[in-house]
Amino acid sequence: SSYQSVPGANITSPTVKWRVAVTPSVQRSCGPVIADVRGDYPGCEVIVYDGLFAKCLDGETGNAIWSTEIDTTPGFPNSTPAVGDVNGDGIPEVIIAQHRPGTLICLNGQTGREIWRDTVGLGQLIMAPVCLADVSGDNIPEILVGQQFSDTLFCYNGNGTIRWKSQPLGIGVSINGISAGNVDGNPGNEIIVSINDMTPGTARCIVCLNSSGTIIWKYPSSSVVAIASIPTPTLGDVTGDGRLDVIVYRGDNNKICALQGSNGSEIWTYSIPNNPRGDTLYLLFQNLGAWDVTGDGRAEVFFGTGGADDTVTHDTTSWQSWFICLNSDGSERWRYLVDYWCYDGGPAVCDIDGDGALEFLKTADDGFLYVLNAETGEFEWRYDWYDQDDAPEWTIDAPIAVGDIDGDFCSEIVTLSSGEASVGNEVTALDGPGTGCWDGDQEGSGYSTPILLARPGRGVLYLGVKGVDRAEAVIWDASGRRVGELSLGEKPAAVPLPGGIYFVEARCGATSTRGKAVVY
Repeated sequence: SSYQSVPGANITSPTVKWRVAVTPSVQRSCGPVIADVRGDYPGCEVIVYDGLFAKCLDGETGNAIWSTEIDTTPGFPNSTPAVGDVNGDGIPEVIIAQHRPGTLICLNGQTGREIWRDTVGLGQLIMAPVCLADVSGDNIPEILVGQQFSDTLFCYNGNGTIRWKSQPLGIGVSINGISAGNVDGNPGNEIIVSINDMTPGTARCIVCLNSSGTIIWKYPSSSVVAIASIPTPTLGDVTGDGRLDVIVYRGDNNKICALQGSNGSEIWTYSIPNNPRGDTLYLLFQNLGAWDVTGDGRAEVFFGTGGADDTVTHDTTSWQSWFICLNSDGSERWRYLVDYWCYDGGPAVCDIDGDGALEFLKTADDGFLYVLNAETGEFEWRYDWYDQDDAPEWTIDAPIAVGDIDGDFCSEIVTLSSGEASVGNEVTALDGPGTGCWDGDQEGSGYSTPILLARPGRGVLYLGVKGVDRAEAVIWDASGRRVGELSLGEKPAAVPLPGGIYFVEARCGATSTRGKAVVY
């Protein structure tokens, strides 16, 4: 859903917490991941992969907890690391997808020790992040991976063996995005694959597979010319029926499309608008996000655009692009103009400043991280990471991650930022004031803000609160369906739940806080 519900964010005037250099080859689609791999939360770690090394960084300092060599020659990583307990041993693993040759590497999340590696298929390039999802129904996620010029999606078990290979997806295709979730309302997760047609007219844009790799539906159902769907599909309930719908970008007609998960039929379509000069804009990489920011039980859709060219006129106004939010019915809710492309790295939606309203966070090619009110599109603030060290640099609209990385119960922002071209990129952590996030600010009826503690478990979610004696909590699943309500105290309560992502809100009087956790 690209919604990141985070504890106690209080960032309105960010400062650099730390910066860590990575190799020049790291790609804009290979972002950082925030995860509690040491099991000592509060305070998560930051996982990065730069083509040479996979690294686990201490959230407080940015120092490497471990660094594991993946390749001796710099590659061009296109795949964000994935973190999850894939072998059921109670310890999170880190899954790395090596770009060339296409290889999966499984590391122990606590030590970085390599557990296994396997060349996928014939070693074709891996162009998209792997997806971890429980497709077997045992509450342990499997590993889903696809390649360029390969018509097969591979499903791996956590021990490195192949569980299944999908039906052929099309001649000469490249798998560019994988999502998984329950989109048809029946038990089990389906898999949504976006395809870039490397042989025009022979492939489809989107394929929905069942949990054993059999094709359920394709969209569009008939062959079209030169179709491309590069961004990863996003899942969200835009109809309010409690089922996940599929939101995709269609490259042949330059539209955002919402599809019924059960059969792939169109719910609505939205045409990408030109920039103010009339130049055509489009989407690229992992760019779609979805979450209900209005509270009506239906998800809004968020993305950035780009791609207009100034090589003919050298008029930089041709670079102007939009951040856009769509209502759940596909109508435009708001758009915000930026001076450069913003169609690469994915957005985040979260309450980043602790004011109770959700914000939209997105980077752009102008070197700024933008923060807008998610419901209205109103500008709140932006941060310039470009040319921070007075060195010649380049910038990209990079992916971002949000979470508490230093254990202060305030969330930080971590992004892949620009760097000197001859040296490489940098992973940058941005922090807020650092104090006062949870110091008992009085609001409403004299209550202090509750601190929500959410810890993942195998088949169970551990929830507790600090700062107040008791708070009332509501739990939603990834589709936005309410799945539980309970009273929380400081002693963690174990809530049995199926594997998946869950969102929690804890309320004490007029104050509340939100959290997000995974059940394995």
